[in-house]
Order: sequence, then structure tokens, then C-alpha cells
Amino acid sequence: MHTVKALSLVYETQLELPSWLNSVRKEYHDAYLKSSVSDMDDHWKYLDIDKIMTSSVDAAIRLDSVDPTFTHQPNIELTEQVINVSDLPMGVTVHDINQLTESTRMMLVDHWRDRLSDTNSLNLSHFSNLKNIFVIEIDDQCSDSEPLQIQLNPSAAIKGTEHIKIVFISRRKSNCRVILESVSASVSELVSHVSFDVICEDHSNLHLFISNTPSVSLTRFTSLFGRVSNHSHLFVNYINRSTHLLSHEAHVVIDGSHSDVQLRGLSLLNQAESVHHKIRMHHKQPNTTSLQQFKNILIDQSKSVFSGLIYVDPIAQKTDAYQRNNNLILSDQAQSISKPELEIFADDVKCSHGSTTGQIDSSLMFYLMSRGVRKSQAIAVLLHGFIDEILDLMVFPDQVAILKQILEQDLLEMGSEIIG
Repeated sequence: MHTVKALSLVYETQLELPSWLNSVRKEYHDAYLKSSVSDMDDHWKYLDIDKIMTSSVDAAIRLDSVDPTFTHQPNIELTEQVINVSDLPMGVTVHDINQLTESTRMMLVDHWRDRLSDTNSLNLSHFSNLKNIFVIEIDDQCSDSEPLQIQLNPSAAIKGTEHIKIVFISRRKSNCRVILESVSASVSELVSHVSFDVICEDHSNLHLFISNTPSVSLTRFTSLFGRVSNHSHLFVNYINRSTHLLSHEAHVVIDGSHSDVQLRGLSLLNQAESVHHKIRMHHKQPNTTSLQQFKNILIDQSKSVFSGLIYVDPIAQKTDAYQRNNNLILSDQAQSISKPELEIFADDVKCSHGSTTGQIDSSLMFYLMSRGVRKSQAIAVLLHGFIDEILDLMVFPDQVAILKQILEQDLLEMGSEIIG
């Protein structure tokens, strides 16, 4: 394993940063100074945003290690200051931000500037205060037989907000599966903001599995900004377990015909945990498909927020897009807020959305218990049926097998807690 020095990108420092990057960061910084928290839409009113925007990053604190769940042998380990690279799959290259080709730099600058005008205050602040940008390039030599494993580790010298950006460039005819796991630490005052830029060129396939190890105190933000070209496929799976506050934002532009984007999420929440999903799927070309499918199981005082938008340009005829949010509420104090939206400016499309919030079906409970199944086990069986639809569609068999074992215990504990 060797260490590649990572570039510190704190806006106020005097490090010799690439001029092209400093120029974009200054644009984001200037836009942030002109913005305000009040300009955020309804989704953000449910966040304790003042804490996020004013966090200090000065004091060092002690971190307690937590074992990873899915990335026991990671190919890439990221921290605030270094990136460790080991045995990368064929066709995968990790670039230092100073070593990019001119064409790659221009592509990234265009990508970041294109979304500057519709980026909210939180992400403007994130970009202008970035500490790391890691560029991972995937070419047509990459096979999806063995997934790329990436592990994010909290920095031992951070108290406040930690900013990291990962750029995935999926080149023409590439095919790759990526497992990305944020490894938690028992930190009471750490906010982690990780953003992903995903650029899928023509005829490429990229599958992302994004997960976190449980943490009852860590606040996590992830932002995904994707652009998908012709005949390409982008699939993203979010797995959320036991996090104080977790927010996933995804804005994907389908900029090529005959392309498909699918975003799925599964959350198991208890105590006062909260998960927020804010999705914008933008169809800009004809003959494209997309799916948003998110399921939540909530108990105690936990809360989920889903805000999903399908936006179809006038030129994007033959669009087929669907979004669905399903919630199971297992206590009187749990909350679920769902806000599906459609903005369609083409007339030959198939677009729809659906949202359900409910409790466990008592007739199904009676059926199982009348056949000798204990109440806690009956609840677990029904919860399994609720989540298996998400798990069975993931193309990560080893990770799904591990996850099912973990969730089996989680669901049994939920069942026991419900019956007291």
C-alpha cells in the first residue's frame, strides 16, 4: 500500500492550488456570500442548518474506531489528509488534482459551473471550503466482476465540519461497481459532508453502493451531482442505519438518449434519528428512463423526509420516469414527510409518482401468529418483506448477504421493542 499526498483545499489557506480550481472555488465562495439559509426550499427547514453552517474545524478530538461492515479490504482509503491506494482493479486510476489532463480539467470546470446557479447554500459552502478532491477515472478495461471498495474514515483532527469531494469519471464503454462506506467514530461534534460528482460518458455503466457504519452522534451529509450521456446507466443504492442526522441530496441530469438512472434507498431508524432524501431527476433528452425508490422503517421518535422531483424538458419526449416513497411507522412519535413532484414540459411521456405511509397490516400479523409464530418474529418477517424489494435489485450479492444478516438482527430488535 502506498500513500498519495492529498491536496488541502481550505478556502482561506495560502497553499499553491491550481489556478483553474481556485477560480471555480472563488465563484462558489462569492455565490455563497450572496446567498442565505432562507433561500433554501422546504426540504431544508427540517434540518438544524445553523449548526452546520457555523461549525468550527479547529479543535482536535479523540475518535473511537468502528469496524467497517462492507469494506474489510478496501482498494482506496480516504481521510482528511491522505489517500491510501492498494491493488486497484484493472481500468481504475486515482488522480491527484494537480495531475489531470487539460481535457479532464475543462470537463470538470464545465460540470461545476453548469450547476452553480441551482446549488443551494449548503453545497456552495461545501465547495468553497473543500479540503480534498479525489478524482477516480474508470476506463473500458474495468470489469464489474470485482467491485472497487472505497472506505471513508473521519479525520482524527477535526471537530466541526469535514469536507471531502470524490469525482467519478466513467469513460466510454466502462463497466464498474463501487462500494463506498463511511466508517463512523463516536464523535459528538463532527459533521461529515461528502460530495460525489459522477460523469458517465457514452455506453458506460456505473453502480454505486453507499453505506455507513452506525453512529448515534455523527451528522452526515452527502451530495451527488451526476451527468449521464447516451446509452449509459447509473444505479445508486443508499443504505442508512443508525445515524443522528443523515441527508442525501442527488441531482442527476440525463443528458443523453437511451439512458437509464435508478436511485434506491433503504433506511432503518430509531430513537431520534433522522434521514432526509432530496432528489432532482432532470430529463434533458428523449428516450430516457429513471426511477426513484426509497423505503423507510421508523420507530421511537425518528423522522424521514423525502423530497423528489422529476423534471422533463420539452425536447425530452418518450421519457419514462417513476418515483416512489414507502414508509412504515412503528410508533406514535415517528414522523414521515413525503413531497413527490412532477414538472413535465413534454407531452409524449410516461411519468408518475406514489407515496405511502402506514403501519404493519394487523391481518397479516394475525395470520402468522395463528400459525405459531411469535409476535416479535412475525413483525420481523413482515419488515423483511417490506425491504427485500430494495435488496433483491442490488447487484452486490456479497454485500447484500452481509446486510441481510445484519438487518435480520435489527428487525428482530425492532419487533421486540414494539411489543415492549
